Parts: sequence; structure tokens; C-alpha cells
Amino acid sequence: MLKRVVLAMALAALAAAPVQAASYANPDDCLQAAFDYAKGAEAKNLSNEVLDDLEELLVKMENHCDQNQLAEAAVVGKEIEKLVGN
Repeated sequence: MLKRVVLAMALAALAAAPVQAASYANPDDCLQAAFDYAKGAEAKNLSNEVLDDLEELLVKMENHCDQNQLAEAAVVGKEIEKLVGN
């Protein structure tokens, strides 16, 4: 249940603006990009399987952001784009 709540919050934030997985200036920009990905995916009515994969990638990206591993987070961002078709 908590997993779905976190995903719903992330998806809500992602639909606000399109994201380009470039390099991020700082961890806050990186986290905003993760939220933007989630929000963009929310509007796409993705299957549960894709949502599960997306959730894994978002958690991975957020962890990289939190650890200031911005290049690694950008790579995960590209994986998210492929998965959800941004």
C-alpha cells in the first residue's frame, strides 16, 4: 500500500512538466526530475507491470539524487523515458 502511495505522489508530480534526462545541476533538480517523470507517467494509464518497473526506477533515481550521484540519476532518467515513452 505504501508503495502505491509513494508512486501516486511521484506520478502526480511527474505530469506537471516534461523532463529531459540531461545532467542535473543539484540534487533538488534531480529529485524534481524524478517527480516530473512520475507525474507524466500518471496520465498514460500504464499497466501494473510497467508501474512496478517504473516505481523501481524512480526509487533508484531518487537514491542517486539523494547521494548526489547526478550522472547516474540521469542514466536512470533515460531508462524511465524508454519505459513510459516520454
